[in-house]
Amino acid sequence: MLDFLDFKSQITAEFHREVIMMNSCLRLILSSSLAFLDGCFPVNEDILARSPDTWSSRDCISVVMAATRHNLLDQGSPNIKVVATLYSPSVIVATYRRAHMLGFHHAPKPFPEAPPIESLENVVDSEYVMSLDILMQEEAGLYVDWEKEQYVDAHGNYVRSSTQIDSLTFFVAIENNGWPCGPPMHTVGGTRMGGIRPVLNNVSLSDFPCYLPDISNLENHIYLVNDQNKFIRPVVVWGRRHSSLTSPENLVVKFWIGKDDYHFFEHSKDMCLIITEFDSKIMLEYPVSVLR
Repeated sequence: MLDFLDFKSQITAEFHREVIMMNSCLRLILSSSLAFLDGCFPVNEDILARSPDTWSSRDCISVVMAATRHNLLDQGSPNIKVVATLYSPSVIVATYRRAHMLGFHHAPKPFPEAPPIESLENVVDSEYVMSLDILMQEEAGLYVDWEKEQYVDAHGNYVRSSTQIDSLTFFVAIENNGWPCGPPMHTVGGTRMGGIRPVLNNVSLSDFPCYLPDISNLENHIYLVNDQNKFIRPVVVWGRRHSSLTSPENLVVKFWIGKDDYHFFEHSKDMCLIITEFDSKIMLEYPVSVLR
């Protein structure tokens, strides 16, 4: 029998796998279009004004892109490339709805006991709503009044201000363009006698050292800063697989932003996700208004 904690973990794992899949698609779009030079993709307000039940797959991608920032075209940071998506309520709904529509996943067995489900396309409304409720609580700390289609904070009040949100979660994908590396090469000769050789003679790999940062303490080098120049550290950085950045890393980074006497968004309109572990500081700016 699948208990509730197992069900929650499976739903969350499925969601993160979908985010990774969508992030890979976004990297191709973002890095190949001059429209994203500033790292920002404004969402069409008409999409957010409609019920999520009417969103198409393209609408869902637009919603996720609007909450995504990157440094793919930043020449000041040639080695480390980061794409980070804020898990706003609309992003959570858009990501899960897209997976539901396209049947990308094999859904976990519903709680408490029910016949196995072949894909998310077959999830009945009650199971779909229950899964989204879990994701909204886990990733955004909110609840949903499905009848009125409004978000509810941890105190049972309808969300009308960003200062009612207690936590923020980011999905952060990091790649090292500086690994692997080697001397510049060129093609010489014909098809039989030719080949790929170094541009310069008498060179060795030691002449072209790779940039290979240590990320074993990466969680200590991630911050969130608001436009009041106040910063907070994450309470959770989950997902790191290696101690050196030799392959892509996909991280879930969570911040507590609300306290009894202070809220991180009080009098703030902008925030910046900062990573200082690498050869150049990574700074990704988000408007607070993206939390929709």
